Amino acid sequence: STVVGVVTAADADCFRVWLAKGQRLSVEAEAMRAGGGMFDAVVNLYDDSGAWLVSIDDTSLTRQDPWLSFTAPEEGDYIVEIHEASFEGDDDSRYAMHIGDFPRPTTVWPPGGQAGTRLEVEWQDATAGQIRQEVELPGRGGQTILVYPERAGEAGPVGVPFRVFSGVNRTEGVDDPSTAVALPMAYNGRLS
Repeated sequence: STVVGVVTAADADCFRVWLAKGQRLSVEAEAMRAGGGMFDAVVNLYDDSGAWLVSIDDTSLTRQDPWLSFTAPEEGDYIVEIHEASFEGDDDSRYAMHIGDFPRPTTVWPPGGQAGTRLEVEWQDATAGQIRQEVELPGRGGQTILVYPERAGEAGPVGVPFRVFSGVNRTEGVDDPSTAVALPMAYNGRLS
């Protein structure tokens, strides 16, 4: 489900969801990205007794818009809450919050690719593990597109930024780094 709402001063919106033991829950708030005011959202997750399980404010992938993935340790009701980080909010503090069992990865590898190619990307998902997906890139480079993670034919509701480069694209662990390549070139590497 996608819930659309507004968080005013000292307000918090709460939603009850039932989960089976071991069931995955993904929640993603589009607040700053929704284009309203400066709404720095926080998402909290509580069990049915009111015990605080998870709190997410800012993330490296979506900046001020929080998201979480959670695996239910027990069957029962869970409460998803959204509020403004300072409990301020106003009529411009709008959000769209996606709640479901959709893939919500923490990273994509590589983070970009060569224009006009098809490549396999690897998503790292905190609760579902590694997901592999083929992505068709547009023919024009110099842009950032949104790629929607998919698992078992189900796509996430929010795309992840992915860079499209017009020159040659090389990836550590896949391409031989000693092979000469004409410039311009993008190199995707990992520091360990």
